[in-house]
Amino acid sequence: MYKKIIKAFFTAGIFLTAILLSYGYFLTNILSDTAIPDKLLHGNAFYIIQDNPFFDYARIKDAVHAARNPSVIAIGSSRVLPFRESFFTKSFANLGYGIGSISDMEKTYQILKERKKEGKEELDIILFGIDFWWFSNGYDDAILGDPPRWYTPLKYLPVFSTIRECLLPYKKIWLKPGYLKSLVIPYFQDVFMVQDGSYPLNIAGIGPDGSGYYTDIVVGKRKSDIRFGETLQAIWEGHFHFSRVKKINLAYVDKFMENVKKLRSLHKNIIFFFPPLANPVYTELRSREAEYQHVFSLKQILEERGIVVHDYSSLSSFGSNDCEMVDGFHGGDVSYARILLHLAAASPQVKGVINEPYLREVTEEFSGNAMIPDKRVTLDPEVDFLELQCAKGRRRSASH
Repeated sequence: MYKKIIKAFFTAGIFLTAILLSYGYFLTNILSDTAIPDKLLHGNAFYIIQDNPFFDYARIKDAVHAARNPSVIAIGSSRVLPFRESFFTKSFANLGYGIGSISDMEKTYQILKERKKEGKEELDIILFGIDFWWFSNGYDDAILGDPPRWYTPLKYLPVFSTIRECLLPYKKIWLKPGYLKSLVIPYFQDVFMVQDGSYPLNIAGIGPDGSGYYTDIVVGKRKSDIRFGETLQAIWEGHFHFSRVKKINLAYVDKFMENVKKLRSLHKNIIFFFPPLANPVYTELRSREAEYQHVFSLKQILEERGIVVHDYSSLSSFGSNDCEMVDGFHGGDVSYARILLHLAAASPQVKGVINEPYLREVTEEFSGNAMIPDKRVTLDPEVDFLELQCAKGRRRSASH
């Protein structure tokens, strides 16, 4: 009898695994490369591509760039996604998510090289957010010419260290009430996109300008990194983006500089910056400075090689606070509006492309918020989603 039960569980496990892997393969190979970018970029309505762990965001961002022909772009990881078209007076495309490691810089270079080949005008500004973990030993094996690990072909497995974590992309399907519906039904309606906030509301995803939305988190529909506990736990355990590095491997720096040289051969005006960290996260890293040398020595190392970096790791450096963060290492809309104002004070090039009156208005009006409200995205108000006793809402009446 026990053998039958074990056999039944084993068979069910194989069946479930096959369904989940088939689902991921379907999304990766059908939706992300053709239908979604085409539908997003050439329709008349406002769309959001729902966040999904299988999408090849670099290819989606390539399509965004090609369709918009921007004068200003933001490049980097998910930590540059809050830069939005409304922040600028010139055409803008957010290519965030496109660079998740130093090796990924080649993809962005190819996008811009194609732009040059087509004879399009030089970009006015490139905003480049640099993540310190790119310089962690082992984070990007390809830089050192190391053979790929057995799991390299599967996009997300390098991050995970256990079987449970390997299945994390699927966790939302069976643990988040209502998520299966929002994940599946939009495909039949509009290829995993939501139009004008009509269905479903409050989702995470990518908008027409390439910028990112964390709406489900900030309106309280999904809990994430409460009081920055998950990020602090990663530091205490020394894993994920917070692997301990006592000394930067200069081979990583050399490869980064090689890629920067290639980017500069196409466009000269690149503004480099370190994205923000929540105060408890920054303080914890500072208290362990000997274990996180790459966080605090990287600026000097890069500047010795001719790269001026604006360091916004500390929120106090540009007048932001924890209430304007989405989680321990992702700032919100308001904090990134502040970053642009701070950059504009130091750079005439940045000052010449930003919508300064708008940025000043929203940083005053929504001080202490992570989200600048947009009725096309959600009608729900921001809540104290980090449980930090943050007062949310407008600070004064809107004039627009």
